[in-house]
Order: sequence, then structure tokens, then C-alpha cells
Amino acid sequence: MDDLPSRSIDEKLTDKSAVDMALMSDRAEEASALMRALGNPHRLLILCILSSGEASVGEIQEQLGLRQSLVSQHLTRLRADDLVSARRSQQFMLYSLKNDVVRDMIAVLCTHYLDNCGVAT
Repeated sequence: MDDLPSRSIDEKLTDKSAVDMALMSDRAEEASALMRALGNPHRLLILCILSSGEASVGEIQEQLGLRQSLVSQHLTRLRADDLVSARRSQQFMLYSLKNDVVRDMIAVLCTHYLDNCGVAT
């Protein structure tokens, strides 16, 4: 027989709940950061544009009718939030969605709110 004392079911549940709550707390912080980034209409529109594929600052600026400096500021924020990635192509920086979570969230938002606006989903 095992000489180690057996833990009660309550102790196991308490330990599991603590681990799950820590993980849930981390994930809630990630989700909250994503929602804050999506809370700005310009950033949301930029992400919608990028859901169709890579785009340069100039292409985004042209579609949104915003100043280039404002588009660049929003892209900097989206990169800092780890939602957008950038790569250099000759003399331009091309931006794209960084991961599937962002892509999925944008697809849901486009489906529910931008369905008749010509945004690819």
C-alpha cells in the first residue's frame, strides 16, 4: 500500500480551480487587450482591411481616407498589441493580421456588422 497520504477530492478540486483560474485570468487579460484594440473604429477598420490580405500604409490610407500619419500611428499600436505583423517589400512595409485569433474575431465582426459593406469574410 502507498505510504503517502491521499488527498481528498476537495483538495484536488481546490488545486485544479486555482490552476484553471490563473490560466483563465491570463487569457482574460489577452482577450481584454484585444477588445481594447478593437474598441477604436479606425483600428477596427484597419483590421477589416487586413482581413482581405496584406496592405501598405498607402493602400490603407486610400481606403479609409485618413492621413498617413494617423494610419501609421494605429498600425504601430496594433503591432505593439501583437495583432498585426509587418514585412518589408522593396521600399514598402506590408501589414497583415498576425494570428488566427485576430482573423477569427474580425471575421465574426465583419459577418455581423459589415455584411453588406463589401468586406471579404
